[in-house]
Amino acid sequence: MSQKSEIIAYIKTLLTLNPSKTSRTDHEEYIFNGDDQLLDNLYALSTFESQLTISGITISNGNFGYNVYITKTGGKVLLSGNFTIVSVSNLPAQSIIFSIDGSNTEYIEQGSVGGFHGIAYNTITGESTGISLSSNDFKVRSAVASGEIYNFSLEYITEN
Repeated sequence: MSQKSEIIAYIKTLLTLNPSKTSRTDHEEYIFNGDDQLLDNLYALSTFESQLTISGITISNGNFGYNVYITKTGGKVLLSGNFTIVSVSNLPAQSIIFSIDGSNTEYIEQGSVGGFHGIAYNTITGESTGISLSSNDFKVRSAVASGEIYNFSLEYITEN
């Protein structure tokens, strides 16, 4: 339950059902305990995924190896980690590293003209290449060679 509207609706439901009997315990349950606790939505923990350990946020395309920490706080997501080519010797610009799983609506990017952009840095040479998230595809914007490892960090806004 990370949508602001869902949080507001839930609190209103608790208060409207029986305002004189909504106890401190009920409020604490919602704010501090349970699966949908308010504080988890404000101060989220990171989720780790790689092309080998997918827990429902990313979808691997098989060409890249990646390790990514996904941290959602409110309506913002921070992707940070690294990627490298695993399947072929070189890949052209606009190659998809991974995709955000569209069935997990908490992580779908907000419709933005041109998407969200950032920079990835080669761990050996220090050279940079552009990265982007557009239509839920996380892409490298220039060609990359096999064996090169790039560190990245990209923040985007979600629909929910």
